[in-house]
Amino acid sequence: MTNEKVLVVDDEPINVKIIASCLENEGYKVFKAHDGIDALRIARESKPDLIILDVMMPGLDGFEVTKQLRQNPETNIIPIILLTALGATKDKVKGLNAGADDFLTKPTNFFELRARVRSLLKLKQLHEKAFSISSSAAHLGAHGDEALKEKNIILIIEDDVIEAKKSSVILAKAGYDTITADTAQEAEEILNNTLPDLILLDIMLPDRSGIELLATLRGKREIENLPIIIVSSIDDLKTKVKGIDTGADDYIVKPVNSLELIARVKSNIHKYEVQQRLIRNAEKLLLQSMTDPLTGLYNREYLQTVVVREMADTKRYGSIFSMLLFDIDNFKCINDTCGHVSGDNVLRELGRITKDSIRINDVAARYGGDEFVVMLPNTTLNAAAAVAEKLRLAVEFFKFANVADRVISISIGVIEGLASEEGLDSLINRADKVLYFAKGKGRNRVEVQSIL
Repeated sequence: MTNEKVLVVDDEPINVKIIASCLENEGYKVFKAHDGIDALRIARESKPDLIILDVMMPGLDGFEVTKQLRQNPETNIIPIILLTALGATKDKVKGLNAGADDFLTKPTNFFELRARVRSLLKLKQLHEKAFSISSSAAHLGAHGDEALKEKNIILIIEDDVIEAKKSSVILAKAGYDTITADTAQEAEEILNNTLPDLILLDIMLPDRSGIELLATLRGKREIENLPIIIVSSIDDLKTKVKGIDTGADDYIVKPVNSLELIARVKSNIHKYEVQQRLIRNAEKLLLQSMTDPLTGLYNREYLQTVVVREMADTKRYGSIFSMLLFDIDNFKCINDTCGHVSGDNVLRELGRITKDSIRINDVAARYGGDEFVVMLPNTTLNAAAAVAEKLRLAVEFFKFANVADRVISISIGVIEGLASEEGLDSLINRADKVLYFAKGKGRNRVEVQSIL
């Protein structure tokens, strides 16, 4: 059973009842509206995951309702399927330009309806996942980059030279760059070196069916969410449904109408760009939210998650881990005599040295001030002590800038994690005692917990 909510809007109660029954049998929770005003209100209040919207309604028609939904930040990402008895291309183009995601023609075929609903709900889930990560990271104070490339690339996979040229010319006039392939093999070779923003895929190819190629492409990580529009000379419902179920985002029937082609390409690329922008920003924001801006190491918040994970593994699998706690010897004196700018430079350089001195699976973080922590998964106390000594020597022999030839050194306390450990604070308290012992023995040295 599914938990997704679908709003069905039609001024004919019998149409609403039939569509609602079909969707409820699939496990969807259905909301119903019989005019545009009611649809806008229910959409704001219930936040459906998808809207099926009749075009021809008294008062606000489906085109106007779509525009208003897209203008409202609370409803602008909800996928919309326009339901119409109109077959004219200009009506499809009008709906797509208003912000609709898809069209279904009355009388509705329920196999196609279910396929379209599944496809658009999957897209919305991906969008929401990316948006959630992005919003969470932004809440922690990180800032994203919304830059997008200026020109989109479209791969046309079509063995009919005339049709390929026609689509290429239409899209070029609309401002798109195009690449063409006349076989499935050539298309895959192109995709090994170039990632387009959208693929126009002919169903009938000389070396392989378009549906088979579609399934292969959807199995590749870098292409799994790329918009793909199926192009066919046959307006066959079975083929259309199979294509959508296999992963196609849209369907165009030959001969291709230039206005419809541009509208569908524009609509699908827009959805893809929004999703990719969110994903890129989410990754960047997430990294920023975990990183100390001065040293480039992880921050204290991320360190906490690492500790929780390592302790859980220790309790569950009996694995071991060790931890280093270190700080800069006489760091206050460096700030007092050389200035805080120089002190910040020392911290920055120490972050880089730390990264270079630890292993790929180790996690280095700035705990606060001039205190640093390195978590070492699956590492014994003796092995951790060796890593600590390597780091100590790297710092001692590094020539720090703007510190008047002063030798910078660190003292390190090394401890092994315990299954009974209560958390990060408990680890820090133990490690701090070992670090204090190192300071007491003259600084610039490594001490381990076994000495206590």
